[in-house]
Amino acid sequence: MKYVLSKQTLVLFCCILFGLTLARSETPVIEWQRETLRMVAASGCYARVIRLRNNELLCCYEFNRQCWLKRSSDNMLSWDRGAQVTTYAKGKAANPELIQLQNGRVMLCYNERPDDATAHFTICAVFSDDNGVSWSGRMQLFEAGTSRLDGCWEPAALQYPDGEIQVFFANEAQYTYNNDQEISMLSSKDNGVSWQPPVTVAYRSEARDGMPVPLLLASAEEVVIAIEDNGIDGEMKPVILRNSVAKRWRGNVITGNSPLRHAALLQPLADIVYAGAPYICQMPSGITILSVQSRERRAYEEPAVYVGNSDARNFINPSFPLELAEKVAGSWNSLFVKDEQTVVLLSTTSINGQNGIWAIDGLVSGKQQTEP
Repeated sequence: MKYVLSKQTLVLFCCILFGLTLARSETPVIEWQRETLRMVAASGCYARVIRLRNNELLCCYEFNRQCWLKRSSDNMLSWDRGAQVTTYAKGKAANPELIQLQNGRVMLCYNERPDDATAHFTICAVFSDDNGVSWSGRMQLFEAGTSRLDGCWEPAALQYPDGEIQVFFANEAQYTYNNDQEISMLSSKDNGVSWQPPVTVAYRSEARDGMPVPLLLASAEEVVIAIEDNGIDGEMKPVILRNSVAKRWRGNVITGNSPLRHAALLQPLADIVYAGAPYICQMPSGITILSVQSRERRAYEEPAVYVGNSDARNFINPSFPLELAEKVAGSWNSLFVKDEQTVVLLSTTSINGQNGIWAIDGLVSGKQQTEP
């Protein structure tokens, strides 16, 4: 039987095909600029960067069991020698994260990890009133147990337009009887002078929610947290938690089957693939960007970077910024929005035999993702 398409039907089909092709062509991609690859620090790991109001950049990182800070006054072309910020004597001061508050103070959160079985794992903070030149004494925000089995980890802070600060962290203090871990949140409404007791943001039974990175979306109506979750697709995978700014995590706990929890990636990875330690940011255009340390292509993890829409959904188009040797890992990565079109990936790795913290610029091209 022969079918004949009408002229109107043919025109409609062509319009649909053109629209789909256009949508695909406008999907954002990141073009990594190999010539910008450069070392930030010759030693250390877990680097995060912020831009201060005076336009200088601060980079915090772990080095020699303490939290350190480097400064750049030329937009990452060079960095100073660095300075030690913490003086923790009972173990390791880890997982530093920076934020400049609305009143100009710089806050550095970190995780104390003791070496013995007597001191407690804690979430702490120090503050600077001179753009990171000098720092206050240690302020303890939360105390967990004395064992790695009931510790706390990986703090990251966010401030809302009304001034409230929230610090999110991975917490297994109350799960001494199993291997579970939740995402907890501390809050302050007086610029960090005092803090409210922790509340549980997310908990998946018989799983380990970890490594939270919060992001207030440009709409200012919704806030998201990128976490790693080993209860959604086998090995750790990136997951997005979301809440309205009005509720901001107060209310029902986000359980494993909550509609406020969903996989970050539009195209799921195989169950056996590890893709943990996520980091999230949003470009001025609205495009959201997500990084993970992934074993999708190799036995050793490497940074993989995805692009999503303005609601932090449907992350697609993975790119792999670093060309690493076969048995070299790229770990504990973070993202920094450098300008209107440039995102910077920071990674702890070894390039040409040189270990340390490396950075590379990515040019974000294409338009806002508009279809799933």
